[in-house]
Amino acid sequence: MKNIQEAIAAKEAAKNAAIEAKARRKYEAKMSHYLAVLDRETFIVLFPWIFTDEEGKKRDKKHSPPYLELIDQILPGSYSVEQEIRRDIDDELIAELMKETNCNISDDTRHLMKDGKAMVLRLKYTATRHDELDSVTCLINLLYKETDVPETTYELVEDCYIQRHSPPSFGECGHQDLESMSTIPDKLFCLTTAWVPLSARNKVIGLQALFTKYVNSNFPYQEEEDVPVTLFKFDSTKRKELALALEAYHKDVVNFAVFERDKLPHPKMLTKNIERFEEEFEKTSYEVFVCLVKKSSPESFLSFAGIGPYHVSETQEKALEEATHYFPVECEPGDECDEGLSEDEGEEEGMFDDEV
Repeated sequence: MKNIQEAIAAKEAAKNAAIEAKARRKYEAKMSHYLAVLDRETFIVLFPWIFTDEEGKKRDKKHSPPYLELIDQILPGSYSVEQEIRRDIDDELIAELMKETNCNISDDTRHLMKDGKAMVLRLKYTATRHDELDSVTCLINLLYKETDVPETTYELVEDCYIQRHSPPSFGECGHQDLESMSTIPDKLFCLTTAWVPLSARNKVIGLQALFTKYVNSNFPYQEEEDVPVTLFKFDSTKRKELALALEAYHKDVVNFAVFERDKLPHPKMLTKNIERFEEEFEKTSYEVFVCLVKKSSPESFLSFAGIGPYHVSETQEKALEEATHYFPVECEPGDECDEGLSEDEGEEEGMFDDEV
């Protein structure tokens, strides 16, 4: 009875792992699309205090020194302002802006972002002066005079834009002794003036959250329909024929890797490149060559099948289940490949939801 229960539990776990892996693949496919099409797009969120005077009264943007310097002096030659919107920043939107980062923000920063209506600028990277930098790094450099956002105000480069424009009566924030900082798992940013994307992936999430209609209408993502796949396993005697098939039908290969041996549940991956295997690895004849192939093209499917695999998955469900053993999300060459996603990775689902 115990063995039956364990078998049922193992089958359910494999099924869940396959579902999670599929969701992750879809997420990465969508992210890859937006990384490409939004390459020269970015944004900046100006904190609400910028549009108040020294007495805390609201002022027009034309009377705001931080705004005017940004628009007239900082951005020209590198970015064009394509759109301006005024909006409230709440905790839900802040959570979106923090995705695809390894950091958090201080309570002081959270308060500054939420205290009134912020201004969000959608920018186009024109790069006449900073061709060596990407759209994310260039904007950080213009504001901070360095290529990474400092975690604290006391780390700011002297006379950078952000240092010149800090909130009235706002001192240095983020001071922590080194010992306490080393125990914090994520970076804790203390930002005073603006939020800018911290990476290309973070930028994609922010643009989608702040300018959902613009992104979806101008850069629509067409999700590929689910294509049936088959998992093949080959022994080392087939590797030369397999190398030819991999080159000829690379567009139909979902995943490929060479493993030390066919030892489940934790096969050790050697490499994802068959040429590298030939050149750099000592051969033992125990290696297994695992290939996940789309069945959308009969020609490619029959070519791999004709090589003579010692194992072919029986069904689509079985192929996806087997693939989770050999190609879990985080498995890299040299790893023993475990199944499924980590808890943090599972939280990434929903990052491309509609406007907050």
